[in-house]
Amino acid sequence: MKWCPEDNFFESWRFVYWITKVFAITTYTVNFEDQTAEQTSTDQLVMIASLLVCLLSMYNSYESYKIWMNWMTTSYISNIGLFATQGFLQLSQLISLILNYINAMKVFKIATIMNKVDKKFFVLFGYRMTYHRRHLYGALLAVSGYINWIIYMIVMTHYFNPLNSGLTLIELLRIGLSSFWVVLCFQTNGIYIVLILLTLRTHFAQLNKQIRKHFNTTPHGKLRYTMDSDQASKLIMKFATLHDQLSDAIGLFNQCFSTQAMFGLTLAFGFTVFSIFGVIHTHATDTDENSRQLSRFNMIYDGFYVLFIVQLVVFSSLVNTECKRTATVIHKVICYGSHDKQTLKELRIFSQQLWHHTPKISCGLFAFEWELFYTMAGSLTTYLIILMQFDLVNFDYAVLVAGGD
Repeated sequence: MKWCPEDNFFESWRFVYWITKVFAITTYTVNFEDQTAEQTSTDQLVMIASLLVCLLSMYNSYESYKIWMNWMTTSYISNIGLFATQGFLQLSQLISLILNYINAMKVFKIATIMNKVDKKFFVLFGYRMTYHRRHLYGALLAVSGYINWIIYMIVMTHYFNPLNSGLTLIELLRIGLSSFWVVLCFQTNGIYIVLILLTLRTHFAQLNKQIRKHFNTTPHGKLRYTMDSDQASKLIMKFATLHDQLSDAIGLFNQCFSTQAMFGLTLAFGFTVFSIFGVIHTHATDTDENSRQLSRFNMIYDGFYVLFIVQLVVFSSLVNTECKRTATVIHKVICYGSHDKQTLKELRIFSQQLWHHTPKISCGLFAFEWELFYTMAGSLTTYLIILMQFDLVNFDYAVLVAGGD
């Protein structure tokens, strides 16, 4: 028995829709009966409230920096870097809320395209998407992310008593709740992006599967279906139409989310650099145990940002791989199949379409591909060396020499 009834794409997206709506990431209201959407006054109020919380969190980060600047480590580079990346992450989340509101109807159009493609898969090929599984994946991904954040906050509070910071209880609640809200917004936005990428990848994979099922893509393969020239030509045109619609969905995704993903990726990488540098600094200098403990927990905290980077790059690469595979499959159909002039003409048109317009997840400056991991690994090493050179004056050489002896 299914845990929740889903008959179309919108129903499978309902849980994610409500979660993102709470955090003002989805800024439109969907009518699930007629599958339309509009921006209401309630959406505007929720977005304004979220923007105010982001501004409050940025102000709290500045106040926290003034209080805890000398308490964290003896390195101004590490302290300023950690607080600056946190502040810019909050600013990027504020910008993301504004962009989501501006691009609300474009985001809804992505869902509309996915729903149309699902219907065509069922009408043309008798294939129905497993909506309940997609719904369950979205729910598990969201809930697991929130549970991880809650566990981390409990552990941090256990080891670092916030009441010892000198702040009043009201100030602690104000800082803690606003920061926690922004962090959850960032987490939810990342989950939302990953789920859209997963959906795009699933649809492109299914398109490639249907092409391989209906046409010969191996030298000695046997066709499951027998078609005349007219049927084959029409089927190729339908495949081209489906591919064009999915390409439009990727184009809309790039317009709506690629800028957010780029900022999130860059700032998460920056926090990773300063977190690792903080650990190196506290263990290479004569600092107290509290600073070393805090640097280690910053590394644990950074694990969530590393997870965001890995998920974004991996799922984007999977989508790009499936997009490239479509061109490979079509070229195999041309090479290994026996086609008449009409069918071959449609295949060549489809091949030219793929040649001139191969969709990919990109922010304009760079594509989110596997090679990005190599670039980030090299950059991480370079930046750590530069930071250590700037911070040599703080290293305790007596401790280092004694350790070397």
